[in-house]
Amino acid sequence: MEFLVIITFLLIVLYKIFTHNNLKKSTPIFWPSSDKGAPTNTPIFSSDDGAFDSHISYKIKSPLFSPAERSFYGVIVQAISDKALIFGKVRVADILSPAKYSSKSEWQTAFNKVSRKHFDFVLCHPKTLSVLCVIELNDKSHLETDRIKRDNFLKLCCESAKLPLVQFDTKYAYTVPDLLSQLIPYINSPSENYGSCPRCDEALVIRENKKGVKTGEKFLGCHAYPNCRHTQPLPLKPGISNSTE
Repeated sequence: MEFLVIITFLLIVLYKIFTHNNLKKSTPIFWPSSDKGAPTNTPIFSSDDGAFDSHISYKIKSPLFSPAERSFYGVIVQAISDKALIFGKVRVADILSPAKYSSKSEWQTAFNKVSRKHFDFVLCHPKTLSVLCVIELNDKSHLETDRIKRDNFLKLCCESAKLPLVQFDTKYAYTVPDLLSQLIPYINSPSENYGSCPRCDEALVIRENKKGVKTGEKFLGCHAYPNCRHTQPLPLKPGISNSTE
């Protein structure tokens, strides 16, 4: 008799556990009606594994850009909006990926070093959306030791990927000519048609020598660089082709 009572009790317990788990899987959690700013009967979370918190909630953060970034963005839009697309606060790992690694753990280590960092601005080709260059704004915080290490690391990352990194010091006001003078080597106005690369048929764009005796000298290079390394002298007028390897 006692054995039957024990079996019956265990069956009841198992039934309660089974029905409780199914209820958790199928029933969403709703905002309490007393929560300010949240509509009644709006589900927060519904989880298949029951791993949720009925009190969890979120709020919209402050504006996407800081005042200095917003000021810079307003001027850069005036300067190059017809030449390139501008994106802000882009994760470094969405632009750069580890290129060489001997094991999965080494790849993961390299990825982790950039996964939580971001570029202030990214300029992309208006048609292909390929990355033309990235921009970093340097305020006073960039003088701190940790920020200096972070900036040097990002600079080395960009150099290894041959990705142009353009740095601007934050200031009270920016001017269109100042921005254009530093960005024009990496962008190509639609009105300035320098033709197509004779090797791969990609667009030719203005580049600038960064090293050697020709530092600062501009030339035409293939937009597909580094996959295509064709270069030629910069003509006096757009549309004139002086093909030179």
